[in-house]
Amino acid sequence: MQKTTTHNDIPTPRENPEETKVREAKLDSLYSNLPTSLLATLLNAGIFTVALWPVSNRNLLILWLSLNLIIVLFRLATYNRFKKAETPIANWGFWNRTFHLGLLFSGLVWGTGAGYFFPPSSFLYQAFIFVILGGMTVGSMAVNVATPTGFYTYSALLTFPVSLRCALQGTTIHLAIAGMVLVFYCFTFIVSKRMHSMMDSSIRLRYKNIGLISHLVHEQKKSSQLVVSLEKEIHERATIEENLRQSEYQFRTLTETTSSGIFIIQNERILYINNAGEKIIGYSKDQLKTISFLKLVHPDHRDMVRKRAVSRMSGDESVPSRYEFKLLGKYNKSIWVDYTGTSMQYNGKPALLGTVVDITQRKAAQNKLQELATTDSLTGLNNRRSFRDQAKACITQAKRYNRPLSLILLDVDRFKAINDTYGHDVGDKVLRRLAHLCGNNMRSIDVVGRIGGEEFAMLMPETALEQAKVVAERLRTSVANHEFSLDLDTKEVLGLTISLGVAELANGENLDDLLKAADHALYQAKKLGRDRVEVSFRPASQKNAVADG
Repeated sequence: MQKTTTHNDIPTPRENPEETKVREAKLDSLYSNLPTSLLATLLNAGIFTVALWPVSNRNLLILWLSLNLIIVLFRLATYNRFKKAETPIANWGFWNRTFHLGLLFSGLVWGTGAGYFFPPSSFLYQAFIFVILGGMTVGSMAVNVATPTGFYTYSALLTFPVSLRCALQGTTIHLAIAGMVLVFYCFTFIVSKRMHSMMDSSIRLRYKNIGLISHLVHEQKKSSQLVVSLEKEIHERATIEENLRQSEYQFRTLTETTSSGIFIIQNERILYINNAGEKIIGYSKDQLKTISFLKLVHPDHRDMVRKRAVSRMSGDESVPSRYEFKLLGKYNKSIWVDYTGTSMQYNGKPALLGTVVDITQRKAAQNKLQELATTDSLTGLNNRRSFRDQAKACITQAKRYNRPLSLILLDVDRFKAINDTYGHDVGDKVLRRLAHLCGNNMRSIDVVGRIGGEEFAMLMPETALEQAKVVAERLRTSVANHEFSLDLDTKEVLGLTISLGVAELANGENLDDLLKAADHALYQAKKLGRDRVEVSFRPASQKNAVADG
C-alpha cells in the first residue's frame, strides 16, 4: 500500500493502524502543550512591550502587542475546539494545518516585531531582545517536539530578522552575536531532530509492546492449556509436545528480537528476562536469578514501584500500568526506564509481565533543556525568571508559617566604567567571580540569582532584617578586600566595591513589594556614596507607601 505525506513531520498513511496511532499521539502532544506555550508567549509579549516602551514607537508597539493577543486568542479557541472534538484524528489534516498556521503567524509577528523594534544604539536593549528570543526558541523546541519542521520554521522566523538587523550594525561584536545566533539555531535544529526521533521511537515502541504483551499472555495461556491437555490425553502426547515446542520457539523469537526489555516477576524474583533486558540492566540471566527485583530499583523509586506492583497484582486497575522510574544496573549505574506492566497468572500464581525501554538519554536531554531555561549562562546562578519562581515559593512558605524572610539586592559600583576601560571580557570575568563570592557567603537554603546586568539578588528564608544586614555587610567587606585578577601574565588586579540594599518581608506584601523596598534601600546606598549597605526600615504605617514605590 502506498503512503502519502504532507509538508509536516507527521506522516499520513492511508489506513495503517500503527501510523494512525502515532499521528494521533503526536497531534495530541502538540495541542496538550499549547496552553502553556500560549501563556508563555503572552507573558513574554507583555515583558517585551514594557521593556521597549521607552525606546520604541508606542503606537506600533501597542499594535504589535494587539496582534500577539489576537493570535493567542485564535490559537486558544482552536485548542478548545480540539479538546471538545470526539474524534479529532478523523479530521487530522484540518487540526494539523490549523496548528501550524497559528505557529507560523506567531513566528511572523514576533520575528518582524523584534527586527523592527531592534534599537541600533542601545546594546542593553539589543541583548534583552536576544535573551527573550533565545528563551522562546528553547521553550518552543520542548513544546513543539512533535513537529520539527514547525519548530524550524518558527525559530527561523523568530531569530533571522533580528540577526540580520544585528549583522547590519557592521561592528565586530554585532557580527559575532549574529554568528552566535546562527550557531544557536543550528544547535537547536540538531537537538530538536534528535528529540523528535526519540519521541517517535518511544511512541512506536509503546504500541508495539502493547501488542506484544497481549500476544505473550495469549501464548502463556495456550501453553498452560497444552500442559493440561497432555495430562488428560496421553495418546496425544507427541502432537502436543510438537505444538509446545513451536509455541516456545515463537515466544523466544518474539521476545529475543525486540529492543525492549521483557521480564516476568513472581514473589520479587525474576523468572524470565530477555536479551534486551540483560543489556539494559547489565547483569546476566544467571546473576538476576539471585537478585530481588526491588533491589534493582533505585532507592528513590523503590517504595513507589513496590506499592504499584502489589496493587496491580491485586487487580486494582486504577493504578497506572505505565510510568517512569530508575533502575540500578551493574556497578550501581542509574538507568531511567519507561515501564509498562500488567498482572498475569504464571504457573497458577499471580505474577507481573513487564517491559522497559531505556530512556536515560532522553531524560538527560530534558534536564539539559531545563538547565538552559533556568540558569544564567554567564554566572551559573539562577536567571531572573528562575529566581522569581523560587522566591515566590519561599514567600508563600514564610507567610504560611509566619516566618521571617529578607532580601538583599546587590549592584556593582561603576561597572560601566570597568567595561569601558577594560572591555566586556574583563567585565564578564568580574561578574563570574562576584557570583562565586556571593555563593560562598550564602547558605544552601538561600536563593541567589542574577536579575540584571550587574545586579544580583539574594533571598534569605528564616532570616530577619538585622541578620540579613550582617550578611550583606560581610559580603560587602569580602568583595572590597578581594583582588579581581585582570591578566595572569601581568598579574594586574582590580579593586571593586558594591552597594547593597536590604529589606524584610512585611505583612501583606508580595515579591514585587519586597523588591521595591530593597531597591529603594539600594538606591539610598548609591546616593550616600556607594560601597555601603542600606536597610529599608518600614514601620507599619509606612508599609503601603513603600509597596507603592
